[in-house]
Amino acid sequence: MVRAHERAHLAAGGELVISGPHYVYRRGPDGRLYAVGGDVVIDTSGVPGDPEATLRKAERIIRAALAPLNPSPQDLRVALRAQMMAMQARLEVARERMEEGHAYRA
Repeated sequence: MVRAHERAHLAAGGELVISGPHYVYRRGPDGRLYAVGGDVVIDTSGVPGDPEATLRKAERIIRAALAPLNPSPQDLRVALRAQMMAMQARLEVARERMEEGHAYRA
């Protein structure tokens, strides 16, 4: 289950994946090691000077964070931060379009 969770992040993250999956193991009563946790590290930074690219990236981050069937609390935090990044990027795109519109009227 842990491995499927991290594979979902890995598949949805695509080129945003920096590293992973990494697993945390515990030894079971049978002496075997079992994956009990893990992570995939993805690039969650914006694209400097390009709000449209930042918006596309934020949407990809959200998809990667929410890819598993049961996102963890950390997955939900990453998705929420990416939603805020997307909202800021949308505002910046709108601001740029308004400025361009004003420039055309001048």
